[in-house]
Amino acid sequence: MLEPDGALVIRLVLRALAYFLLAAAFAVGVVDTTRSVERETLVLTPFERTAALLPAPQPDVLEAALKPYVPGLLWDFVFLAPLRLPAVLVLAAIAVMLFRLSRPRKRRFETI
Repeated sequence: MLEPDGALVIRLVLRALAYFLLAAAFAVGVVDTTRSVERETLVLTPFERTAALLPAPQPDVLEAALKPYVPGLLWDFVFLAPLRLPAVLVLAAIAVMLFRLSRPRKRRFETI
């Protein structure tokens, strides 16, 4: 059965973004591996450093806008904790979630 055109376009955009983020995760992994070999110790780039390169609102702006609506403990776990994780893991996890979102739904009941 054919899908509506809008759903197909959304799936295509999500899948393209997922591939882009997976490629970015691979690039960050290569850079981290090169630095680790050079320094002879494990080097992992935190996502905060990678996110600072994006032309997006900085965490201070987001904090000022969202913190009045979000409890302090939730703010730390949901918004600040991923910034401290390795960029490879965060980018790959977001890519996997986007791949899952871009899959067509399985039909439970077949129509005759």
